[in-house]
This record gives sequence, structure tokens and C-alpha cells, in this order.
Amino acid sequence: MDPKTQAWLDKNSWYGVDDDMSFLAMGIHRRLERDGVPTGSDHYWSSIDTEMKKRFPEKFSGNSAETKDSVKKPSTVVAPATRSTSPKKIRLTQTQLALAKKFKLSPEQYAMELTKLESQNG
Repeated sequence: MDPKTQAWLDKNSWYGVDDDMSFLAMGIHRRLERDGVPTGSDHYWSSIDTEMKKRFPEKFSGNSAETKDSVKKPSTVVAPATRSTSPKKIRLTQTQLALAKKFKLSPEQYAMELTKLESQNG
């Protein structure tokens, strides 16, 4: 592994652990490749870092005053795809809603897939 990649992985311990963040980073990687940005270049890594901080400001310390002072929007409540004896409501974060939109899924479809993943891992 090249030193820049290792340095980035050391600095971003969430990669491979936080699914939402990891999948977004992979999507940014694919977009940068498609746009012809050389993988591993300084521009490549700074583009990923900038986009990640923009999409997940709460995950990074030392955020700008604007981000710290901004009011969090309420999350969207989505009912599960199937009904059980006690209905379970799932609250999607703004980040999850953005991912659902990016992957062209409805919030309900995203919530259903999230529930499947949680049941497999739990």
C-alpha cells in the first residue's frame, strides 16, 4: 500500500467500520476515477476529505462555527416494509436520506434494507 493511502486510512479510522461513510467514500472514489482524477494524488485525497466533512460534519472534530451553530433538521420517520404485531418506526438521519436519494431509493426502501442489514449483524 502506498504511503498516502496508509496515511489516509490511519487518519480516517471510520473507513470500513461506518457503512454510511465508507460507501460514500467509495462513491466519491468512483466519481473521481470517472472524472479522470489520478487515484492517490493530493487532489484525490483532499476531494474525498472535503466531501466527507461536508456530508458528515458531526463525525469530524474541529468543525467550522457555521456547522456547530447550525440547527439539526428533524429526521424522517419511515414505517417498515412489513407489519408485525408491534409496528417499529425507523428514523432516518439526513445523511441516510441523502444516501437513499443518491442511490435512487425511496426512504422506505432504504429503511427496509437498513433493517435487513441490522438483523443480519445483530
